[in-house]
Amino acid sequence: MKPVHIIEAVTAFEAVEALMHQMERMGAEGVYSEETDGAWSVSGCFALSDDAEARVRQTRAALAQIQACGLETAPGRVSSRTFKKTDWTDWRSYFPPQRFGEALLVAPSWEALPADAPRAVVRLNPGMAFGTGRHESTRLCLQALAEAEIDGKAVLDLGCGSGILAVAAAKLGAARCLAVDIDPKTIPVAEANARQNGVPDRVETRQGSAAEINERFDLLLMNILAPTIVQEMPHLSGLLRRGGRAVFSGFTTDEAPGLSAALQESGWTVLRALTLNEWSAFEAAVPNNNHPMKNKP
Repeated sequence: MKPVHIIEAVTAFEAVEALMHQMERMGAEGVYSEETDGAWSVSGCFALSDDAEARVRQTRAALAQIQACGLETAPGRVSSRTFKKTDWTDWRSYFPPQRFGEALLVAPSWEALPADAPRAVVRLNPGMAFGTGRHESTRLCLQALAEAEIDGKAVLDLGCGSGILAVAAAKLGAARCLAVDIDPKTIPVAEANARQNGVPDRVETRQGSAAEINERFDLLLMNILAPTIVQEMPHLSGLLRRGGRAVFSGFTTDEAPGLSAALQESGWTVLRALTLNEWSAFEAAVPNNNHPMKNKP
């Protein structure tokens, strides 16, 4: 791996997900978060050709935007360093293979697959700006996907970012996956990740928002901040076929009661809540679609 810039921000826990999302949109080739003695940091890997100081300024601006949305960002310290070739072993340690039940394995491209690897394997390469699946909110979505029977189904990944959820759904047997994001910079990344995983024929990418989609799906995946879920809610129920389900993620356990109330006020039924550390996800349905997703035996 060639040398890269690492931009690191020390921030509050509630800002971690939003900042990881912003760093991916800034073009980071990999993003990870970690907690040390109660302090949280978010680090992004950027090409050495990038202007490190400009990336530091962008990160500070992103923290200011996140704070303006009402999230705590203190202490908000941002720094940069160069990650050299000799550090490659350490960098690899941030991307261990991850299993999700018996059905799904997410593994970096350099890892040899185990003999008992499941039928669905998603390969990632931090050098391709692929969302790593390490963050709890993404892991909750992948868990829900691995447990659901989606063979032959149509899946919508709304706010797709790097496209990891759409790619995973296709590897699990979905007949068609639409990956949509309002940010045009994410589209080539999602397309590249679909090609790398051999599913470009089943993962379609599109720039846009929920209001611009005129199709219906069996499963909606939305791993994004709670305020955005609430903002898009008037458009979401019309995206599902009869019997369809949604998996909402990207919010903390503290935010879960408020989002649950907002969903119910909009006619949704929360069928199941999933938690991982301090993060939550909901499986939900609209009226007359309130039978839980058919799980695999």
